[in-house]
Amino acid sequence: MREARQSGCYAQALRRRVKFQDAVTTAKPYSVGIVGWADQYIYCNGMLCYTQNENKEFFLLDLHQSAPNEIVINVDELLATTNQILASEKYELRPIHYSDNILSWLYIPLGNTGRNKLFVTNIERRAIFPPIDIDSRQKLFVRNNSDYLYCGTYPDTGDDDDNFWKLQCFSIGREEWLNGVLELKEVAGSDVGTTAAFEIFGHLFHAASSVQPTAFGEDVYLSRYYGVRYPLGVCRAEDKQLLSESMFRRDHREGPINDRWSTLSLEKNPKTGVLEVVECRREHSAKGDGNSKTAYRTAVQICNGDFADDFLVREGSEQKLVEVCGFQDQAPNLKECPSTPHRGDDGFTEPLVTSNNCFMRSYNIHCEAFIDLFNLAAADGLSSGLKIRTISRSQAVRHEQPDSQETGNEANRVESVISYWPPQTDSDETCDGSKYLAHALRVQEPHWDIFGLADEQSLVYIQGGRETKDLNPLVFISFEPSIKLPGVCKWLGATAEQHICEVEPHSGTTVKRRGLVTPVVVSSDCINQRP
Repeated sequence: MREARQSGCYAQALRRRVKFQDAVTTAKPYSVGIVGWADQYIYCNGMLCYTQNENKEFFLLDLHQSAPNEIVINVDELLATTNQILASEKYELRPIHYSDNILSWLYIPLGNTGRNKLFVTNIERRAIFPPIDIDSRQKLFVRNNSDYLYCGTYPDTGDDDDNFWKLQCFSIGREEWLNGVLELKEVAGSDVGTTAAFEIFGHLFHAASSVQPTAFGEDVYLSRYYGVRYPLGVCRAEDKQLLSESMFRRDHREGPINDRWSTLSLEKNPKTGVLEVVECRREHSAKGDGNSKTAYRTAVQICNGDFADDFLVREGSEQKLVEVCGFQDQAPNLKECPSTPHRGDDGFTEPLVTSNNCFMRSYNIHCEAFIDLFNLAAADGLSSGLKIRTISRSQAVRHEQPDSQETGNEANRVESVISYWPPQTDSDETCDGSKYLAHALRVQEPHWDIFGLADEQSLVYIQGGRETKDLNPLVFISFEPSIKLPGVCKWLGATAEQHICEVEPHSGTTVKRRGLVTPVVVSSDCINQRP
């Protein structure tokens, strides 16, 4: 609704929001299409960024804004301006993160000829900043806003005492890396998006984890969330604030967890604006009566002077809790308003979706819906094509504290509605839209990998063999009605409002099944736009 406040078009924004929520909860996307061919890609804040290592180029396409042009970055020309890399050195590219016109990417030399480097590029200013050496390229994350960028690394090997996240800060305004390294010993989770989450909100960097650090000798059955936050632009350990000990997670006596389904994120509640830890996990009942996929949302609370019990510092621990200027007005609310856990499928829902055939799973807090991308083999062993499953609440959930245990139990028994897409169509249907849709969603090879990323509006996935050097198709599926990419045509197999788009990834080029025959020629400027 931010755009509505700026433009004053509240009625239009409301209609669009209703259409969007209906599309997610009923699994009826508005557009689908192949939007590029890539080696690797990221999808951050509505921007699709992918690489073609053979041509040493980045391609950026703003999908949320329905951009008609791609931004093309010629990396060879970009690196030539830095005097940091030998011209004869062979390398690979890996995009890491995009936000606020800042693209961070990893330079990986081939043949152990040098060290991995993290480069930061300002797309709007067409500038590249000094890089830093990166020891670990497997466990790496970047978060930034328009003022500061944080890079976190986790060691691939080493002693257990040294296995924790290390954080470095870059000042975008001053164009320099700040002195000092922050050690996040409170964040024991090593997998971003599964057991650890990192985000920047406002002027604060937040980190959260579902794993108990070894330094915390607490109850073996009861677990909580751990984490820390820092004001942006500081690299001093004494400026940290820890998550409150009141952020209860679960009682492990309730049953084991299937970690292959777990996801963890930090997100703002779209209704209240409160920062929440959002965790999805599949839990097996201790009674042996099944397992359920459940989404939990816990409001983030910070230790401060208002809660003396939160200042417990254990003997031998290196924690230090202090009051930081600017935090006083962000004390957690004593009246906690926990949202009702959203229970999805129970593990017996047909068709059976397992961790082996589900390639992307996310939870949309705007619509309170699970979104899964999966593939089911037909009776003949061949794939019937990728499908989307959404599991949404069937009624609005009250967020106020229940007055009694009976009321609370009644609120927990909220039924879910399961929807699938695409729907079955007649086998003799020959419209072009259905052919395009089948082409975009079909699994090209049974043994290929499929990897997907999602945000609140849409998802992007890639499929291909990691052993080959061919470019692989990037498929975009959007639930947002305002996104209208070029080349959209109506698909007659659905309602009149639903569309499928088949977008040529590169204008004026000849496209094979998995790759480009003719490299795209760009101007001498290393950052360019093209239709």
